[in-house]
Amino acid sequence: FASEGDEIGNTGQAQDVVFVIREQRHHIYTREGSNLLHHRPVPLVDALTGFEFEIPALEKDKVLKIRVNDTVTPTYTKVVKGKGMPSSKDPSAKGDLVVTFDIIYPRHVSDSAKEQLKTREGAAQEDPTKKLMLSSLGCKCFEAQARVVPLFLSRLDYSEECLPASRAC
Repeated sequence: FASEGDEIGNTGQAQDVVFVIREQRHHIYTREGSNLLHHRPVPLVDALTGFEFEIPALEKDKVLKIRVNDTVTPTYTKVVKGKGMPSSKDPSAKGDLVVTFDIIYPRHVSDSAKEQLKTREGAAQEDPTKKLMLSSLGCKCFEAQARVVPLFLSRLDYSEECLPASRAC
């Protein structure tokens, strides 16, 4: 605010009022304009079969439940409309919540599980109704029906040393 501050001595001129805003880091969200960004790790089996997660909402004591039914790939983004920050130009309009994912790959896959995957890969190519998204192993992508996932995927070793998708391929 130009010339809205205290007078400079006896000069008759007023100082400028300047506000410096420093945005604090948030442990869950990053702000980009009116949008809120959230990055979340997700185990491979959930990435293939769908999942639901909760995160605190901006409103006090509220929680957002977000359902992901799509197959999550390393480039997948979930956008939740209207759950971001209020717009500075129109407080009734809100930005979006944009969620990106880091797929957590199993550290070890047994030889028998690898053989089952290879067997499923052949069946998926022959039978389009049983196609799988197996981008997790060898970074090969197949079109998917996310509900058709072998049971052994849920039994893979997800140790603390798992590889996120961004470093696996």
